[in-house]
Amino acid sequence: MMSAEFTSPTDFWPHFVEHYLGQRPIVIKQFYARPLTTAEEVFKGLLTASEQFRAGGHRGAIKFHTERSLKYDEVTEKHFPEPDDNSLDGYAERISRSLNGRRFFVSFDRYQTCDARIYLRVREFLRGLYETTGIPASSSTAVIVFGNYEKTPFGLHRDNAGNFTFVLDGRKRILAWPDEYFSGREDVLYSLDYEPFRDDAIVLEGQSGDLLYWPPNYWHIAESVGGFPLTLSVGNFSPENDASAKFFKKLSRSIEQRVRGAVGAGLYPLNPNQLQESADQLPLLAGQLSTALREASQDTQLAQSLRIAWLNRMSSFGFQAVPPPLPQSALADEDVCCVDTHYPILWLHADNEFVCSANGHAFSITAHPIVLQLLEQLNKGESCRIKCLLDKYAGTALVNNVEVAVTREDLRSIMEKLWSLRALTRTAQPHASVSTS
Repeated sequence: MMSAEFTSPTDFWPHFVEHYLGQRPIVIKQFYARPLTTAEEVFKGLLTASEQFRAGGHRGAIKFHTERSLKYDEVTEKHFPEPDDNSLDGYAERISRSLNGRRFFVSFDRYQTCDARIYLRVREFLRGLYETTGIPASSSTAVIVFGNYEKTPFGLHRDNAGNFTFVLDGRKRILAWPDEYFSGREDVLYSLDYEPFRDDAIVLEGQSGDLLYWPPNYWHIAESVGGFPLTLSVGNFSPENDASAKFFKKLSRSIEQRVRGAVGAGLYPLNPNQLQESADQLPLLAGQLSTALREASQDTQLAQSLRIAWLNRMSSFGFQAVPPPLPQSALADEDVCCVDTHYPILWLHADNEFVCSANGHAFSITAHPIVLQLLEQLNKGESCRIKCLLDKYAGTALVNNVEVAVTREDLRSIMEKLWSLRALTRTAQPHASVSTS
């Protein structure tokens, strides 16, 4: 269950949304009592990212620049932290030696996938915001940025999403300009020559524990204030995304698969000597497209996939990339578990099954009344001993007028799955039980 130390003050978000979100930058001093994470925790998370990279995953998530290089370096294993580095400082020393002292910049995108603690803490951070705004159409992601670069090596740039940057270690300075400041001056994109505009910049400077925010499409660049600053940025609220875009994308992909064979390999039917006959092919193609649209509208599998996508989006709080499940672990009868009521298990009914979702992962289980009762009990947030839950809910019930049993091991397996997805957590309450009401 999430610690209250990473819960935002109740009155913070309404004020922030009214005065700053999407409007102007701000530095918020010491947003939490302690930084969102530590350099030691980040080092461990990046070791996980390194393992994922070596296993063929996390490709494209790391970007590495050397001093005054507008292009990314080709990323290899050497760019990732290694266990022998022992710390981020050791990692920085090794990289600096390999570059003969040249400065460097490194960013790790989708960092939440290799550090579940950050995923859970950022989820809690965003919870208060979304209570005020609703969940944005654009996906959220967390990015670790580290290095001793003098200034952002790829120069002045804009992001299409708002940016919340937590300063984790050291100091961070951002120079920012509103979008209209460089209107008609697209030549400044990726430029490192911004001195003529420096006096007009909004300066955001923070130290460990501070939170920086700037809206979408603000031009910005980071400057060195010494050392190896470590930050975690959370991007979301892109004005270029609308709420229906992802669902239209799924729908168009389904329609494309249905009509692909009608046109061929990127070719329209044409006979140069029979142009009228070729023109008559258009109604045929239009008819095939109409048929595909009609079929898609009646496609229960497509409808189901859209519902599951929505379920995962809700349970992940807008993160498209989420941490992988924990390795399966047995829950003993004497284990005591609970669900955080702020992040309940979500489900929808589909034919003869329930599709459940927790932290962006969906799975199917038999649609049995006993299973539904168990999920509802867990979502009350009470600390329950596994044995008490099994004693209460294992048994038989009517399903389509047939007596169907759900065994203790069936229920235990469901709860072990929920534990692996971080929806169910072990607690230490020796007298926990389950209500018999």
